[in-house]
Amino acid sequence: MSLLLVVGETYANLKSLSTELLVLTESGDSETFDRNQRKTRAYFEAPDKIRIEQRRSHVTVCDGVHLHQYHPHANRYLKLTAQGPRSSAGIFQPHSPILNDSTFLFRDIAKWVIRAENLPDESGAAVISVLYDTDSIRAVLIPSGLVFWIDPETHLILRAEGEVTSHFPHQDESRATKTSLRFNHLAVNQPIPPETFTFTPPEGVEVDIIDRPGIGTFGSRARGMVGTWHSQDTESGGMQMFSKTTIFGIDLEFERRLKFSEDQRELHIVERITTPAGQSEHECTVPVSPPETPE
Repeated sequence: MSLLLVVGETYANLKSLSTELLVLTESGDSETFDRNQRKTRAYFEAPDKIRIEQRRSHVTVCDGVHLHQYHPHANRYLKLTAQGPRSSAGIFQPHSPILNDSTFLFRDIAKWVIRAENLPDESGAAVISVLYDTDSIRAVLIPSGLVFWIDPETHLILRAEGEVTSHFPHQDESRATKTSLRFNHLAVNQPIPPETFTFTPPEGVEVDIIDRPGIGTFGSRARGMVGTWHSQDTESGGMQMFSKTTIFGIDLEFERRLKFSEDQRELHIVERITTPAGQSEHECTVPVSPPETPE
């Protein structure tokens, strides 16, 4: 556990970091199996500037004020208000320890830890298996413990592996996905050109601007979806979700606030819907765990 604290402190004190991620995912069930390998380029400059270039030229840039997301295959560009140092772009989230193509900053690696165990390895790296407290997401996703390969001198992550099982209760199915990240060409506290953290969308791209902090995605305008946004408060266990949709030429906005009860058996939902005619708000509480059966 002490090494994880050192790793977290190392990332928290970085002035800059750039790396190339080699991402390998393997997923399947009893009948199908998929294997995919790709590369991601990632850059960080303290306190809150980030650039992530993923496959198919998907680009995410945080300039400290705004978060820019460009999806060339959809010809879409989304601009949101950045969350500052708390922006989740590129940052490992221990409360939801699921590795993805953009995970490269591990300042919170020592949080939410239930158990950490040193593993033998002949590569020269310090290898630790870590189990995190993930009760809040286990209704649909069940992450396994993660394994980290740590450089004993720089205390940076060289490699990370984890597996998550997705459950589909209505179909009585599950699918496991294993993700492996290898961090190559790590450059620490080296100058990064300022233009790295700027982004101007190409001409002709469809632009959506959401003046809210969070992480955004979007779908096809032809299908009516303009954009979606979400942010999570890990301290209170709450989440906010926002979406803009056009249906039959009518612009609609949906804002939903979610919060679990302390025992995580109930979910309280407050939803506000905005239409050209005004706003309507509804709230409800739904059970998310079955009641305990008396012995």
